[in-house]
Amino acid sequence: MKSASAIGWLIISVLLLGVRTADAGETGVCPEVASVRLIPLKKGSGSDPVYERLIHDDNCEAKLIQALDDLTKMRDPRQAPIETRFVVSDAAVFILLDRRRVEIETILPDKVAAQWESRGIYAYFDYVATPAGRRDVIARVKEIIAGKTASNSPKLLAFPLWTRSRAA
Repeated sequence: MKSASAIGWLIISVLLLGVRTADAGETGVCPEVASVRLIPLKKGSGSDPVYERLIHDDNCEAKLIQALDDLTKMRDPRQAPIETRFVVSDAAVFILLDRRRVEIETILPDKVAAQWESRGIYAYFDYVATPAGRRDVIARVKEIIAGKTASNSPKLLAFPLWTRSRAA
């Protein structure tokens, strides 16, 4: 009996020590886009190690591109305004645009981009609420990644400010 108990503890110890989870700082393993907790509105407004890893590690771009098709709902990690329709695909879009320092209006058709002045980020969310709008945004992001331009010419940002509303 004593040896069976010792073996049991040994197995539990090995399992506990051997099981590791991939965190944002682990080399070679990119974190899940859905685990982003904060997408900062501006510099100095908070930090999230998962967001930082996805922004700065070129090896994580494939994971971001894959997440463009993920329509799983998640908590909106942007600082404001909070959107209840937020999905993993939205986080991937915003992070990919931040990586490229491209304004969100660039991936919107002219008609929707024109609404940005008065509606801000809600113009984007209303557009991607339709399957056709979502497909269009994903295609435009992929064009930017591939080095092609979307129908609007890319507008470069000094820092990602996609959550701002010009009407404010």
